[in-house]
Amino acid sequence: KKGKNSMEPAAAEGKAAASPTVNLSHSQEQNQSDASGMSMTGPCEVCQCDATLRCGACKAIFYCSKDHQKEDWKKHKPNCSGTTKKPSKPTFNITTQQVPPGGLVMPQPTSWSQGFPSPNKMYEWFVDCYRMRVDDDFAWGGGNCHGIYNPEASKNDVVVDLLIFAKLSKKNSVIPEGWSWQSFLDQALPLIPYAFEKSDAREKYGGENVFSAMTGGRSLRLTGEAIYGTVVTSQVESELHGQVRYEVMEAFRSKNPFRNEALFADVGGVPLWTKFKSDLRLVKAY
Repeated sequence: KKGKNSMEPAAAEGKAAASPTVNLSHSQEQNQSDASGMSMTGPCEVCQCDATLRCGACKAIFYCSKDHQKEDWKKHKPNCSGTTKKPSKPTFNITTQQVPPGGLVMPQPTSWSQGFPSPNKMYEWFVDCYRMRVDDDFAWGGGNCHGIYNPEASKNDVVVDLLIFAKLSKKNSVIPEGWSWQSFLDQALPLIPYAFEKSDAREKYGGENVFSAMTGGRSLRLTGEAIYGTVVTSQVESELHGQVRYEVMEAFRSKNPFRNEALFADVGGVPLWTKFKSDLRLVKAY
């Protein structure tokens, strides 16, 4: 079990994680192909036995176990397209999906914010919404590792990932009136370094079910789908997500992205995010 509540650590700033083992995508069915035509099985890069795990970054190399991925990582990393290529400017010709295709739609984008016993509990829940989406993207999104699930995540990487979440939340009208980005970041600071999965949500909130939003409750997962614009299992990126990701990542290629006031204008401003990065402490993975 992991996370805070269950405390699985992330990589420390400037240090690689002990191994890239979280960067594996597991095939659900053998001897088939996924929607893109990519084989779901292949020979392990190390021992050549049949394997159903593949590198979560490039999805081109197979491994029979996390130990073999760890063993091969130093050799594979320089050639891994998922870690070496820069994000291209989005052309938006990917399949985009509204929230959520074939599923439920929240009555109101801000309905999740109602009924909390205190404002701090509301902000904490929203932080957990982000953390659970990060875990869902790894567990159900084909091994998509972002935020602290990136085995070599730096403070900048974590700030970028949270900033994308925050800007998408604003653009998709999921943020209620009277919102304080200062309070959100205050709640995020001690929680962001730790993973958070569905079992943690059940323990902390007594349950997690997308249907609860249809009966006057709230759902971390469904709110995340409203923010990102896609169901986690779709493994595609919405057009707006592509635009925001490109904008943020391009800004962070500059020497000092925190001079870009326009980038942070809709999510509290530069000083709040500068302080958040300064105060953020990632936990070394052993």
